[in-house]
Amino acid sequence: MASSIRRYLLSFPERVVRSALGLAAGVAREIGAVALPAGVRGSQLYQNMVDATLRYLVEKVGGVEPGELGVDIPDDFVARRAAGNAVEVLGVVAFRASPVWVLAALADLAGLGRHLIPEIAASLKARGLLEESAEFTTVDQILDGLERTSGRLASTINAPPLDVAALREEWRALKEDARGLKPGRLPSTDTIRDLWGQLQAESARQGRSVFETSSLLAVSAARAIPRGMLRLGVSAGVGGARSGQVLGAALLDDYRRTLGELREVGYAAYARRQLSPYVRAAVNQFSPSKSTLTERILNRVGFGGSAPDDADRVVAYDLDRFLEAQEGVYAQALEELRAGQKVSHWMWFIFPQFDGLGMSEMSRRYAIKSLDEAGAYLRHPVLGARLTACTAAVNDLDGLTARQIFGTPDDRKFRSSMTLFELVSGPGSPFASALEKYFSRERDARTIELVRRAAEGDR
Repeated sequence: MASSIRRYLLSFPERVVRSALGLAAGVAREIGAVALPAGVRGSQLYQNMVDATLRYLVEKVGGVEPGELGVDIPDDFVARRAAGNAVEVLGVVAFRASPVWVLAALADLAGLGRHLIPEIAASLKARGLLEESAEFTTVDQILDGLERTSGRLASTINAPPLDVAALREEWRALKEDARGLKPGRLPSTDTIRDLWGQLQAESARQGRSVFETSSLLAVSAARAIPRGMLRLGVSAGVGGARSGQVLGAALLDDYRRTLGELREVGYAAYARRQLSPYVRAAVNQFSPSKSTLTERILNRVGFGGSAPDDADRVVAYDLDRFLEAQEGVYAQALEELRAGQKVSHWMWFIFPQFDGLGMSEMSRRYAIKSLDEAGAYLRHPVLGARLTACTAAVNDLDGLTARQIFGTPDDRKFRSSMTLFELVSGPGSPFASALEKYFSRERDARTIELVRRAAEGDR
């Protein structure tokens, strides 16, 4: 247990980075960074998360009684922390797809700068993105203002610094593209004014700042619109070659659609729906069962000096990949098994098999590479229980063959999975019962051979 705690603590900087990226990009893929960038390390977001999360580690991982810390840490504190910062972080990271940026750019191109940009700038001032005393009537002035405040941005709104240089380059390219646009290719001034008015009105109706509402619209656009249409500079270049396409039309249409949904369901409900993948990704990074690159490297070099316990093995074998694959699928798989007919695709991660039996990317990702990993899978409180339940459901069926239940070649995959887990559980297990009922107690010879070779290779 002590070695797993040390590994967890050493992986904490990586987890913070992963969590921030989960909030920012809505993704749960692995990254290679194991150290914090200076911009993130110096932000209030990092300071807030470190302060509370270290106390969480002491209680939930280290086992210290909550009262000894002088403050109670709720079980769902990571979710609360992530949700509290999500909108503000995403509003900065998704700024290029934000109505605040897009409408400012379009207003400048359409000659509305002096009328509309001061109002847009006011929404940025309210979030600390622009200096309160400065005046702004052009996008160039806004970019200059953002550049001046970017150094203070991290501590002002708890977010990573805004990439002003990239915005400036995008604006330069957009102005250049816009010179070649045919008449009518820019949105009308009435269209720009009307959409800005809708954004202001809906923000007031929901009791939210324009920046918060704009952030949600940006997140929605990022999920709904093809990546190539999300940036105005790209849209202009593509649109210049296609007659009749209005600059930014896809973004503006999505903004209108999202504002309509906000009116129907309310800001809170819509935010939960849009942000749930981001918050879930951020929260999952702090789970002790979540494998990190740092911990895998430490395991490979033998950090800790003692034999790994079950918690260490969960990390070392990245069993979390099975939990992620089974999310939203397990219940359907169990229902199909109880009905006696597999109809959807889940075989590799519901009934794992030994490495070397398949050549597809799916088979390699969910392959079990040793008997030790198979044992860790079976002892996992969720995965082991699910495997046992699925196997029991098959054993409870009467009058059907494995081929009738699974089809081919999935009947052979079932046999190899049962062979693997019977090897690590013994003759009285449900896996042994499945081999007896459907395969006359005959194990899968190929699985036995691969297990033997793997064991010899480890010597």
